Amino acid sequence: MKFSSDKVTNNIIFFVCGTFILGGAINTGFSGFLGAVPFLITYVYRLINFEHPHKALLIVVLLIICSPVFIKESQSTFFYPCIGTTVELKSGWGYMVFKGDDEKYLASPEEILGNIKNPSPHIIQPIKVFSSKKELKIIEVTSILSQSVILSDELGMLYSISPSELLKEVNSGNIKSKLLEGAESLEAAPVRMLGYLMLWPIAPMMLIQSGGILIGGIIYE
Repeated sequence: MKFSSDKVTNNIIFFVCGTFILGGAINTGFSGFLGAVPFLITYVYRLINFEHPHKALLIVVLLIICSPVFIKESQSTFFYPCIGTTVELKSGWGYMVFKGDDEKYLASPEEILGNIKNPSPHIIQPIKVFSSKKELKIIEVTSILSQSVILSDELGMLYSISPSELLKEVNSGNIKSKLLEGAESLEAAPVRMLGYLMLWPIAPMMLIQSGGILIGGIIYE
């Protein structure tokens, strides 16, 4: 079937808007779905005001691509494949508790040694050190204000570490995890790539700050 130019344009707009809506629905960043709102409005407006031979299908597609918004992403393997996996800490690891905070933050042997030499007034002393290797299960990746990986031991005690610190320690060999070896992020690759679409409001600024804008094969700085 041959479409008129208007129908082709309409389909392209639906596709672009749908892609950005999906990007917003699975975005784990601080902006969440906010950056996808203009595309959602455009999608719904065109559904209401323009005729389309597959309008019912477009409504179903919209419901499907919006559904990730209702998933608890912090505990979902769809967003974070590492959830439910076990990591092993080498001997010498421990945890520290900051004053006024009950959370147990994992501390590497280097951090513990540094605190022994220069005790921090903000940390409750002494820092607790595990007596041997420690196996912990990743149960959640929170991202309310800043991302934090929540891990649990066999007794149900909870510990936390930042994603960047966890990946750094895995790649340095201080924490063993076959799944995370060589990983650049805890997020699933499709989730991360589509989530980048939500940077569109600041994309021009990022291009300018990166050193120049490529136009017609020439970089203008």
